[in-house]
This record gives sequence, C-alpha cells and structure tokens, in this order.
Amino acid sequence: MPMYGNQAPNTGDRNSVSIPSKCTVYMLRAYGWWDVDVTGWTKVSTGSYISNYPNAKLYEKLYDAGDYVFDDLTAMYLFDLGKFI
Repeated sequence: MPMYGNQAPNTGDRNSVSIPSKCTVYMLRAYGWWDVDVTGWTKVSTGSYISNYPNAKLYEKLYDAGDYVFDDLTAMYLFDLGKFI
C-alpha cells in the first residue's frame, strides 16, 4: 500500500502540498507532541505506528484537489490517492 507522505516534519507549519485529485489524507499524532488542530478529522485508531510512541493516533480526512498547507509542527501525513484515481 504505497502512499505519499510529508518528508519535512517540523517545518514551522509551512509544508505546502498540491493534491491533484480527491484524496484521503491520514494524520499521525503522538501523545506529548504539541497540539495540532484536529477539527474535521476523524480518529481511526490508536497504535504503535511511530517508533518510541506506542499510543500514536491515526486520523483521516477527505480533501478535494487543490493546494494546501499542512500544520506539520508535530504531525505526520500520508496521502492516499489510490482510491480516487
């Protein structure tokens, strides 16, 4: 299940992404990281998705094609274009 992901976490909320078509975006957050706005995101599960963070939370949100800036100060993102291409 290959997906695109952000390569530059902690860029000061300046991670610009151009999404070419409708896309499900997954956000990974770990307990103890600074807050990221989760308004509009659906929590999918909690698990050991990130090394040394056994209770990381996985959220998802559907995005339309367009240009976005993701708050990556303390979050990581995966982009699943496969469902909609």
